Amino acid sequence: MNILTRFTEVLEKNIKEHLGDYLYGMINAFANPYSSDSYKQFVEDFDNFTSNLSKEAYEVFILALDEEFMQSSIRKQTYGSKGFEIKPLLTKFGWITFKRRRYVNEDGSFMFIDRLLGLEKYKRMDPFVTADLIEESATTSYAKAGCNVSKTIGSKIKYDDDPNKSLLSRATVRNNVIKASKIMNEPTNDEARAVELLNIMLDEKFVGSQFNDNKDHMVKAAVIFEGTEKEYKGRIRLTGKKAFGDIKGNLMQKVMDYIYYNYDTDKLKTINIMGDGASWIKAFAKDSSFKYHAKLKLIYGLDHFHMTQAIQQITTNKNKVHYKFLYRYVVSNKKEYFIKVCESLINLNKHREERIREKMDYILNNWQSIQDSFHTIKYKCSMESNISHIFADIFTSRPKAYSEDGLDALLNIRLLKINGHDLKKFYFEALKENKKTITEKEIVKRVINTNKNAKYADYMYHSLTDSNFSLNINNETLINI
Repeated sequence: MNILTRFTEVLEKNIKEHLGDYLYGMINAFANPYSSDSYKQFVEDFDNFTSNLSKEAYEVFILALDEEFMQSSIRKQTYGSKGFEIKPLLTKFGWITFKRRRYVNEDGSFMFIDRLLGLEKYKRMDPFVTADLIEESATTSYAKAGCNVSKTIGSKIKYDDDPNKSLLSRATVRNNVIKASKIMNEPTNDEARAVELLNIMLDEKFVGSQFNDNKDHMVKAAVIFEGTEKEYKGRIRLTGKKAFGDIKGNLMQKVMDYIYYNYDTDKLKTINIMGDGASWIKAFAKDSSFKYHAKLKLIYGLDHFHMTQAIQQITTNKNKVHYKFLYRYVVSNKKEYFIKVCESLINLNKHREERIREKMDYILNNWQSIQDSFHTIKYKCSMESNISHIFADIFTSRPKAYSEDGLDALLNIRLLKINGHDLKKFYFEALKENKKTITEKEIVKRVINTNKNAKYADYMYHSLTDSNFSLNINNETLINI
């Protein structure tokens, strides 16, 4: 039976099951009064018709592909059949009964359909469903992501009592997203950009934790940009923007590597580093690793937000005159006048002495970086708004807690999204690269295992699989794996 005959049977069956009443009873409709439920029922039935037709056509086509290989001369010459095996697979069309044969010869067995379509061995979820979960999880909670993707699977019309409306649970989404994130690594650019100035903004965000002795995870964050341009009235856009986040102490290395591999460091003249004065942020500006060449300048500036916030806390904002004087003295580099006004405020507010001195010392300790921020660095630090948009929006807008691995995986997905990647396409590219790596390692392992010297074979296997290498694999090699 050819493929067209199979499809025709599926079509006829579904028409009779879901739309037969309309096709055979349409003449009688003229004699009956119209009802508002008629259109509702028709659309529901048509939805069931299209969703079931897609599902059954999918299954029929898989069987047809398998049958083509079954009847081929290469199969008859090389492989025997051990019969059908069934694998349930959740696809965009719903649960599919994935029926296909297992083929064997003296070298082993394999599933032709699984190999043809590149399906993972124990995976029960279609890559398109996983890709949708990744994309949704980059902007919302796992539970909400599962709900949103569930609505797109199978029939389009779902009511609250439809069990398929919440087909994907929070745990299912989380497990699949974390697994996917581990293979989604951002590649370096092929071309190095030539600029003379780069800006690095730094800050941190604390996120609730699980299994971490009740200590919040500290997400260290960085945003690199080349400059700014006016997007529309009242809004400035950062150009050449790149966001980073890290919870494992590798942020500095990530930023340094990104600059090294994406920019012509010989052309760089200045790197501005901006932040709130935390010790780990100041360490960036002092680290010699950022001196890509001897003439490159590293300038650290305290961001304007934290400076003005400290002055507001000194004056309590009740006396705007004092605030204006202090702000003017700091910006115009008049340290003595700034100290005198602060001492005067302490004499007038003895009950606030500790707080005033704390904020006064904060400004004095960062005095030079404030001067550089206003007079040398021409850009304002907008890291607070970036922290809110990139991290707070998804990690802390509602009470949540994360394990270290879970947070690290979700952070990777979120940053890929923020940095402009199409997560669906990126995931499929990652699957392809991961499959290639696994195949290459498997080939090496099989070749080496034929060696009689087990100790040498084990040494060679670990040496080769731990290095970056690529094999030219032809179809003949693959078909016999």
